[in-house]
Amino acid sequence: MQCHKFARQLARIDGNGKHRRKALAALVRRSGAASILSHNRVVGWRMRDGSVVCAKHRYASHESAAVDLARITHVATHKHIPVRVYPCPSCRGFHLTSKPA
Repeated sequence: MQCHKFARQLARIDGNGKHRRKALAALVRRSGAASILSHNRVVGWRMRDGSVVCAKHRYASHESAAVDLARITHVATHKHIPVRVYPCPSCRGFHLTSKPA
């Protein structure tokens, strides 16, 4: 399975708990992906062709991430508000983080 197809199917998995875990396990099994762990948490999946799908939301460009960052900081009321955009070396996209530089 290609990474864009895996990411699209991953985005369709809704909810929390047991049903989400089962659906995610089935998707990983079908795709033949290997989980990438950091501190005992899944941070992404490596496809058979070597491409990577991150668990975080991936932005294709720095500009699209910056636009979403501005929107989120304007309306967010929760504790962990993103403060900057950073490039991801694994998926070659961009992510948001609440950790200052």
